[in-house]
Amino acid sequence: MRLFLVFLLILNVLYAAWNYFQPVQTVSDVRPLPTELRSLRLLSENISNDNDSPGESVSVENAKADVSIKIETEQSSTPVDLKKCFTLGPFKDESIMQQVKGALAENVDNLVVRKREESERHRYWVRIPSLGGRAQARLMSKTLADKKIKDFYIVRSGSNKNSISLGHFREKKHADRRVKNLKKHDIDAEIEVIYRNYNLYWLDYSVEDQRPENDEFIQKFIIDGVARLNRDCK
Repeated sequence: MRLFLVFLLILNVLYAAWNYFQPVQTVSDVRPLPTELRSLRLLSENISNDNDSPGESVSVENAKADVSIKIETEQSSTPVDLKKCFTLGPFKDESIMQQVKGALAENVDNLVVRKREESERHRYWVRIPSLGGRAQARLMSKTLADKKIKDFYIVRSGSNKNSISLGHFREKKHADRRVKNLKKHDIDAEIEVIYRNYNLYWLDYSVEDQRPENDEFIQKFIIDGVARLNRDCK
């Protein structure tokens, strides 16, 4: 048994010695990388290379400048309209309108006068229509005098020639009262409305911005029915 153990020990020593003196062979299964593949670069290398490459830096700066120019162009192309337009009026007196126009001229833009003709009820005329001729008109005037009716006259010319006027009244209720009193004396009279034509004046203008001082300046002209109205700018 001892001899067998000694024999195994000798074999192990011989095997270890044989392995020790064998040549070393390095085997690699790693495949080489393709030649066209770019190598990895550290961040510090990129910064260094950027500083060494003025062409790329200029390109980046140009790109930033283009973006800045585009933004400025878009902003400048956007219209900013601060103009506001108004109408001041109406003015019934042309002389007053001209005074206001002269005062506004240096404080507003595009000042234009607009005139519009209006018509209003001016008087209520109580009258007896023409009965045909001058003789009939005189006969009717004698009848009125006999009934103690005063304040009348014969119309001598115009489209109402030979009619008899019995008064002009500002208010209709007074004209109605006159007709009612004549009716009591069996006198048939009628009421004719007399219209009066007149002009209204408006001042159209615009301002670049609605500054408080402009508002205070305009306020002193807003009297006697005159108002300031907004209008569309054309």
